[in-house]
Amino acid sequence: KIQFQCKALGLFAAPNSCEHFYICVPADNYEFRPILMNCPAGTRFDSDLKICNHAYLIDCD
Repeated sequence: KIQFQCKALGLFAAPNSCEHFYICVPADNYEFRPILMNCPAGTRFDSDLKICNHAYLIDCD
């Protein structure tokens, strides 16, 4: 299993799931720690807006 690596603060799409995203928060030694989050039912993560948006608005393949 490849773990997601944060390179900056912010919200980022999960590589293998449109219904999940990562919040990258500060960690020790000037690095960042990923926290996996779930979008609510019927939504998917919108990488452009950095929010969970209606599933029909998100192109997810």
